[in-house]
Amino acid sequence: MMTESLHSISEVAITAGVFTAMMAAGTSVPIGAVLNDLKQRRLVFTALLGNLVLVPLFAVLLTRILPVTEPAQNALILLGVCAGVPMMTRLTIMSHGERPFSIGIMILLMISTVIYAPIVVPLLLRPVSVTSMDIASSLSVVMLLPLVGGLVARGRYPQLAHLSETLAHIARPCMAIGMTAGIVAAWHDLVGTLGSWMLVNSLLLGLGGLAIGWLLAWNAPPGDRQVEALGTGMRN
Repeated sequence: MMTESLHSISEVAITAGVFTAMMAAGTSVPIGAVLNDLKQRRLVFTALLGNLVLVPLFAVLLTRILPVTEPAQNALILLGVCAGVPMMTRLTIMSHGERPFSIGIMILLMISTVIYAPIVVPLLLRPVSVTSMDIASSLSVVMLLPLVGGLVARGRYPQLAHLSETLAHIARPCMAIGMTAGIVAAWHDLVGTLGSWMLVNSLLLGLGGLAIGWLLAWNAPPGDRQVEALGTGMRN
């Protein structure tokens, strides 16, 4: 009973945190700045190449060379395939990256995942099947809708910019509560992974993704290069 309650708290708190964080991101920058940064065709191409080709291939490679169970292999491949981390804007701020570019890339990766994952997941994880609607239903309501809504609202009413930090202050404790409740609820399962290759694989996937993004954007401005590295290293 307690575990079920903690799972419910975790789900509600994380959903609220992600929704609010997306609104905060959308109201934090003018939509024109986001669209202008997306005109950098080479950076956009390398971001898609890294997230949709190289990171998934790296995830598959890790499952082949390191000993992990089949469920762990499936989880790692799913992480590799699904791009567009919701906290990318906050991570960009913390690393002093280019915020408009991070929002544009985040939107692009979310939309790409909706189209890409239903095609690739069944090929890598047979006989698993997933539809675009399965992915779009969660991404659109919890992430894309508040993000795009915030951008449009900020474009129409520039004075809403001051709401961004307030929304971010609401999102952070929601995420903290949700993650804490989820960890406590799954404590026994998490302890069972200690000493296994599962944690090592997850860490290697994240570090490998960061390296892939960093190398692909080798001649880009520092702020954009940080965004590309975060975008490939942090999975959805």
